[in-house]
Amino acid sequence: MSHPFPRVIIELDVDYFYAQAEEVRDPSLKLLPVAIQQKHIVVTCNYVARSFGVGKLALLSEAAKKCPNLVIIDGSDITRYRRASRQIFDLVKTILNGHNADETGANWVVKVQRLGMDELFLDVTDLIERHLNERNMSDREVEFDLPGGLSFRYTPGLWAGHVMGESERQLDGESGDSLPKWYYQIASHLASCIRLAIYCKLGFTTSAGISSNKLFAKLAASVHKPNDQTTLLPGAAADAFLCGRKLRSIPGIGHAACKVLLKHVSEAEIDEKRTLEEDERDRGILDCIMMESEIPDEPKLPDPPSTPATVGTTRQYLSRETLISLLGPKIGPNIYDLLRGIDPTPVVPSGWPTQISIEDSFQHCPNVQDVRARLLELGRMFVERIQEEEWSQESGWRRFARNVRLTIRRRQEGNIRAWSDERESRSIPLPVSIFTHTTPSTTRSQVLVDKTLLPLFRKMVGDKPFDLTLLNIAAVDFRKETVGRDIVGLFAAQEEGKPLVDEIDQEVINALPEEIRREILGSGHLDIPILSCTRKNGTGPSIAEFFAKGEGSGMGLEDLNPLPEDVRREVVGHRIVNEQNTFTWPKGKRKSSSKKVNTSKKKPKTDGPLTKLWRVEKEDEFVCPKCSELVVVSGVAAHARLHEKDI
Repeated sequence: MSHPFPRVIIELDVDYFYAQAEEVRDPSLKLLPVAIQQKHIVVTCNYVARSFGVGKLALLSEAAKKCPNLVIIDGSDITRYRRASRQIFDLVKTILNGHNADETGANWVVKVQRLGMDELFLDVTDLIERHLNERNMSDREVEFDLPGGLSFRYTPGLWAGHVMGESERQLDGESGDSLPKWYYQIASHLASCIRLAIYCKLGFTTSAGISSNKLFAKLAASVHKPNDQTTLLPGAAADAFLCGRKLRSIPGIGHAACKVLLKHVSEAEIDEKRTLEEDERDRGILDCIMMESEIPDEPKLPDPPSTPATVGTTRQYLSRETLISLLGPKIGPNIYDLLRGIDPTPVVPSGWPTQISIEDSFQHCPNVQDVRARLLELGRMFVERIQEEEWSQESGWRRFARNVRLTIRRRQEGNIRAWSDERESRSIPLPVSIFTHTTPSTTRSQVLVDKTLLPLFRKMVGDKPFDLTLLNIAAVDFRKETVGRDIVGLFAAQEEGKPLVDEIDQEVINALPEEIRREILGSGHLDIPILSCTRKNGTGPSIAEFFAKGEGSGMGLEDLNPLPEDVRREVVGHRIVNEQNTFTWPKGKRKSSSKKVNTSKKKPKTDGPLTKLWRVEKEDEFVCPKCSELVVVSGVAAHARLHEKDI
């Protein structure tokens, strides 16, 4: 049986993740106050630093005043944090789903969803149900074998960690609207087992919340931190717990929505207080008090509440209709449900990422030189992250991105809040040279920036002045299929002063498709004469001259098909018939005949590209190589033009 709702959800939260990652890397930091710096703020800190009053998002100058001995670590390069996050995710996924779990989540027994880098949601309902169907209910101590080979023992009726709402009677297993209490008991031991495994294998402590949905599980995980866990059973206790939470702490209610709700709750409280005062005055309760003092002409409105509104007060003052009128028909009902603990959001397995991106924000970036410098640094991290995520020494590349997307954000004149400006994005094919893992990342970054991103950026901004506040590079459209190697990537891998193109034979270059030859020219080697596809003067020998020398007579189907259409058309027009009197058409069709060419017969004179391909059948008739029809001399030109579109 599969329960759509409620479920048994475990939320794992890695304690002070960035700072703890530094402690795992250097255990000597565990007893010191540690803060992680990004830009000019503290993004996180360990609990030793928090004991001095240092908090998240504090200015570095303020943090240093509160804790002079604070150890500040630059966290602008999050590669090591991303690697640690993936290790934790892979470990939990393997514990719950075995070593043969695929990367998409299709065959996972337990759905594991990664949120950010330090949170995991686990839907363990089906795993516990399977265990309950297999265990002996009379055993005093039960062993739980997990798919990944790990096992633990627990005593039925006992809990691991803290419990809220243990006296809920509706969890006796008789109600069809909720799961039995022992589901959550087993889940508490399972969460404890997973947390212990993460600590023993990777060195990270975690906090956990166990409940009936993702909302309650996340809130429960924050109750006893760090390195502890809480089970919040659905029912009256969970509702009372939720009502006491501050509105800002509810996941799913964004900053803008929260601001609107707080404003209206404050206004509603003021209106209610004024109404009560008016009612008391009408009843004469305040008459005796006001006799000794002057009654003001206009009563003063009380100040707005100084404490933030809670979920309970918001539920009291804002109905479903009010929320819809304030936030719209989509967001309003969703927040109405969240305020009542209703969260049917499923745990979605986190498979391979659909994109890999790197971005940086700043105050000003007003010229191309600054853009290039920032793109080079972002490009290096971009290349390193793709290799970190998608390449391994054992199996090589698992996927390849087909396109790269560049996103910019311009500073709007007069807008001091640059983060609110709109973003602009444009995509372009990603050079495959970045997948050459043996080439240094700085080299690959330079090729990516100079040959792809900067030209794309110039198209985006044009000739107008600009001042950027953000740059983002993203790899998108991932495929498993392997990709070839582009010419620019080959050149970039060469040592300085030894370009590969100088060592390529002229015949090889001439045989390349036009776009590859253009890529060679674009890499700076403009002195190479190439086979002209446009027949412009000064660009090299034309195709007519090339075939006039008989150099193209050996070309077959495999040679013609890769060529651009206009090149194939010109090649066909100058093709020399071989001894077998056969011709390979660009679209794969072949016409052949055992008859010899009667070269004594004159051939028709036409202006079409099929002129030299006609076989003489009779003195006044010719066989069309395309459709094998007999055509008289006077009709050859017109017939040839009918096939122009097919060549």
